[in-house]
Amino acid sequence: MSLEQLQSSANYITPEVLEVLNKANNIDVSSLTRHRKDRVVFKGVYFLFNYLDELVYIGSTNDIYNRLNFHFKEEKKDYKTYSFIEFKDDEYKIVERFLINKFLPKYNKDIVTKKIKSL
Repeated sequence: MSLEQLQSSANYITPEVLEVLNKANNIDVSSLTRHRKDRVVFKGVYFLFNYLDELVYIGSTNDIYNRLNFHFKEEKKDYKTYSFIEFKDDEYKIVERFLINKFLPKYNKDIVTKKIKSL
């Protein structure tokens, strides 16, 4: 869904939210720095990549290190590397949803994403 479609279909989007989404729309995940399983403690949006360097999951959290630890310990999915974007405010929640809808990673399985993937 484009930002124009989102704005026209939802009249409740404030200018502040639209500004955050405009920034998120310009994120190029392929250019993000990849990290291995190192200690990182802050909130933001993270991206998990498989062994083929494909984006397979997008998430957000208040503590990136603890959340990533959970994913890598789980070992049910084929994550090899990760990237992240740090946020000072709670904007990361909006950005996460927008990016999931934009990239439709295969392991994001919530109801909204399933509906978008089926379109």
